[in-house]
Amino acid sequence: MNKTIGITGLIISIVVQSFSADDSLSHKIATGLLFLSIMIYNFEHAKDYSKKSLVILGVSFII
Repeated sequence: MNKTIGITGLIISIVVQSFSADDSLSHKIATGLLFLSIMIYNFEHAKDYSKKSLVILGVSFII
């Protein structure tokens, strides 16, 4: 289920980014959706990591 949601979010965010201007709000939201969908897609593998490494990965995606 996580892979399906992640792939769907990835496709939607790429489509929205391709049709929006660089500095628009929709482009920024699509970028956030892109990183969120990547995190959801990789959630199954993230269960093996410690909490500290997950926080570091999350912060690096946000930055």
